[in-house]
Amino acid sequence: MNVSLPCYCNALRQASRVITTFYDDQLRPLGLRVSQYSMLQTIRNTPGIATGSIARALDMDQTTASRAIAALTREGWVLAKDGDDRREKHWTLTSKGSALLKRAEAAWRASQREIESKLGRERATNLRAVAEEVVSAIARP
Repeated sequence: MNVSLPCYCNALRQASRVITTFYDDQLRPLGLRVSQYSMLQTIRNTPGIATGSIARALDMDQTTASRAIAALTREGWVLAKDGDDRREKHWTLTSKGSALLKRAEAAWRASQREIESKLGRERATNLRAVAEEVVSAIARP
């Protein structure tokens, strides 16, 4: 049952849960969740990125980012190097992480195509644009 409430927050949270579940289902055979996929992409695209920068890039608090990175480390997907301040860690993908990300990209692309198929390419593109606008307009500085 889908209950429509006149609340922007509820509508976005509901959509977020549905789409997260959709992507997680596609990535599950690889032992990966979409949140982990996004974090691995961020690290791949910015080798040597610090934990705090990952948190800011993905709009999450530092503690949540640290816990998520710890899980990636346990899986052997990322490797830390100490920064100038020993409390600061800088992250890169391991060869195992790179290989996983390469395999996961096919499932992610298929998910993207299916979302576009269900919503239409223009609406899917608009959805992403509106989501980015929400983040820019409302996110804490």
